[in-house]
Amino acid sequence: MITLVTTYYNEPEYLQKYIEAFNQHNKSLVKRLIVVDDGSQKLPAKDVIINQDNISLFVVDEDLGFNSHGARNLAAKYVETDWIFFADIDIHIPPNTINDLVKNIFNNKFTNTYYSFIGHSYIEGSIKNKKQSRNVFCIKQKDFWKSGGYDEEYVGIHHGDVHLFKKIDSYMNLKILDSCVYYRRGGRKFVYKRGGITEYDDEKMIILHPENRPEMKHYTSSVPNVNEINVLVKDRINHPEIWKDMKVCNFKWYQEF
Repeated sequence: MITLVTTYYNEPEYLQKYIEAFNQHNKSLVKRLIVVDDGSQKLPAKDVIINQDNISLFVVDEDLGFNSHGARNLAAKYVETDWIFFADIDIHIPPNTINDLVKNIFNNKFTNTYYSFIGHSYIEGSIKNKKQSRNVFCIKQKDFWKSGGYDEEYVGIHHGDVHLFKKIDSYMNLKILDSCVYYRRGGRKFVYKRGGITEYDDEKMIILHPENRPEMKHYTSSVPNVNEINVLVKDRINHPEIWKDMKVCNFKWYQEF
């Protein structure tokens, strides 16, 4: 029925919690978890995951800055269920949220629809309401690929979600379910740096602005400018006939298990 997809970068505690939550789901509803290690050098995912039959691990074999969308494309290529549930590594998905989602799918309440959820943040042990995040969503695999997937011209910056959802929203309806997902990482302060890249003001964060990451191989001297990229790809939104020809997974990768 559903495959969960997440991306990982040097954050073993979040991955452990994600797997613990995955193992609580009804296996007849959630068939598999696909993890894509997006180039971790210090704390690779293979050292965290205890191999189990319903978890797949793919590894991006180069440390590209902000390649989570490319990593999601990679996972989506190998999903074997009808539905993909995309959620970041710091998202907790309770079993009742999956149950509610499946009821909506089975009851066919909303045709030609993909789903998103109400988000809450854990902040200092309490739960605080948070704005719904579009990049936590569930969609049929075939409907995802109608868009051509995430445009990897946006690798290096954060704005690929906007472009993806403009495409998907042109042929599908979004339904936000009342059921919740929870953001384990709440209340982070951030500032926008040049090129549209976000730098988090959080000492616990391992992911920093590329110019401050000595292990980065790419985007250290020249960060893509979001405005230049928007100009480059804007015409694709209005031309569905070229979406299927978009090149994805433009990086080296392999399957660990």
